[in-house]
Amino acid sequence: MALAQIDPKALSIADAARILSSASGRTVTEEMLREAVRAGLPLKANDRIDIFTLAAWLNRELAHANLGKN
Repeated sequence: MALAQIDPKALSIADAARILSSASGRTVTEEMLREAVRAGLPLKANDRIDIFTLAAWLNRELAHANLGKN
């Protein structure tokens, strides 16, 4: 059985949700990712998510949230 090639720099929202859920052991929904987009997560052409951009964006968001706690 051949595995489908997935480009981590151009994931559909559905693929990103599925991969993140599988990798993290937590449920990540398409709606959660759409909310991140509404909050400023940049998308690539054709509404694709770059998983590396997502990681950097989440890191920045967490850093800003932690700064507000001090």
